[in-house]
Amino acid sequence: MRKVKALKWCCALIIIFILAACTPPVGAISGDSQDGAIHVRVLDDFWVVPRRLVYFEGDSFVREDDLWVFASHRGVVERIDVRQVRIDLIRNPNNTSSPIIVPIPANNGNFRLTSANIGTGRKLVSVSYQDIVAEYSIEIHDITGNDNGGGGGNDDNGNIGGIIIWE
Repeated sequence: MRKVKALKWCCALIIIFILAACTPPVGAISGDSQDGAIHVRVLDDFWVVPRRLVYFEGDSFVREDDLWVFASHRGVVERIDVRQVRIDLIRNPNNTSSPIIVPIPANNGNFRLTSANIGTGRKLVSVSYQDIVAEYSIEIHDITGNDNGGGGGNDDNGNIGGIIIWE
């Protein structure tokens, strides 16, 4: 009789340990979504790797080609699909009192950079995901000859920079 009770307790403990081993830890990154996104509440780190930093006026900003987005949770790094992040171009990053923010639409992969919608010069790219923001700068050069790739020409604040003219 004692052996039967001991055997029942051992079987119950083995079943409990097996069930506990099959349960994912609290706060784990779930991979059950079909889009491959990280579904966690708290991220340890979030960063953007720009793949292109220099554009010419008329070039397109392409989400899928121009940047990679990564996040980590408890030491596990996952790549984030760029269609899931919010991307804004800040037209006048030096003017902190009233920046002009141009959102990059998520459904359209290409956003054409023109002087009418973004201007030339240094622009700040702001990428946000789950209330975390990462930023980097890009440079847009004027192809009409006002800039010549030397960083001169008029910027968005009306300042005239130095122009390099090659003869």
